[in-house]
Amino acid sequence: MKPIFAIDLTVNKQNEEMSGQEWVVRRLPEEVRDRINRKGQDLQKLERKGDLPLLPRILKTLCGYIALMIAIILLRALFGAGLAEAYRNAPYIFYIGIAALAGWIGLTVYAKRRMRRIAQSEDTEEKLQSLDREIREAFDMLGVPEGAEEADVLSFYYIEQDGKPVPKKKGMMPAPFFNLAMKIYRDGDDLCLADLEEVYAFPIAELQAIRTSDKRLSACGWNKAVAPNDEIYKNYDLTVNNLNVVYSKPYHVLEIRRDGERYGILFPTYDLPVFEWLTGLSAMPAEKE
Repeated sequence: MKPIFAIDLTVNKQNEEMSGQEWVVRRLPEEVRDRINRKGQDLQKLERKGDLPLLPRILKTLCGYIALMIAIILLRALFGAGLAEAYRNAPYIFYIGIAALAGWIGLTVYAKRRMRRIAQSEDTEEKLQSLDREIREAFDMLGVPEGAEEADVLSFYYIEQDGKPVPKKKGMMPAPFFNLAMKIYRDGDDLCLADLEEVYAFPIAELQAIRTSDKRLSACGWNKAVAPNDEIYKNYDLTVNNLNVVYSKPYHVLEIRRDGERYGILFPTYDLPVFEWLTGLSAMPAEKE
C-alpha cells in the first residue's frame, strides 16, 4: 500500500515532495502563501522576544542543575548519617542549595511573566487577528466550507523495503510521524482534505475500507484546542512527552484504490469518528501484522 501525505526517500534522500499530488484539485496562489508565512514568522519573532536573554537562561539552567545535585546529596545524607550530621560537616551546602533553588524559581517566574506580557501585548493581538483573517480568507479562496471539521493525518518520511513503506526519522525529528492539521469535509461525491496550500479530493467510490493497526505510534505535534489528557480524549489512552511527542494506539488507515493500486491515508485513533462519519465506513478490527 502506498502512503498518501508521505515523503519517499528511497531513491532521493533530499526529496521533500509529499505524495498524493494526483488528488490535488485546488492550490492557494503562491503570493498568498508567502504573505501568510511572513505573518507567521512575525509572530514567532514576537514570541522569541519573550524568551530570557542568553545569560539569564544559562544562569537559570545552572541554578536548576546545582539545586538538583544538592537535593540528591541531601537525600543520600538523609538515608545515611542524617541531615543534622551533614549540616555540621558542611553547612555551606545547605545555603548554596537554598540560593540555587531560589534563583531557579525566581528566574522561572520572571520568564513566565515576560512571556505573558508579550502574549498580552497589543502588538501581538493585532498580529494574531491579522493572521487569523488571512487564514480565513485563504480557506475561502480554496473553497473550504466555514463549518468544515478538523482532523489530523499522519505524515512521515519513509524508505521502501520489501515493497512496504518503513517510516524514518529525519534530522532532529523526535518521532517518525508528524501530525498534519487539515480541514475535512464532503463536497458532493468527494471526501476533501485541505491545508493552507492545497485541497485534496478523494472520490467516495475509491474509498475501500478503514483498516486498523494495533501498533503504538509516536507523532510530533498536538493540534487540538485542548490537551491530550482532557476528558474528551480519556478513552484513547494518549500520552505526551516534554518534546510534544504524542503516543497513541492504535492508528488507522483509510484505504483507497485507483487504477488497480492501493493507497492509504494514515490518521490517529482520536480522529476516527470524523473519518467514519464522512466516509460512511466503519473501522475494521486490527489485523495481525
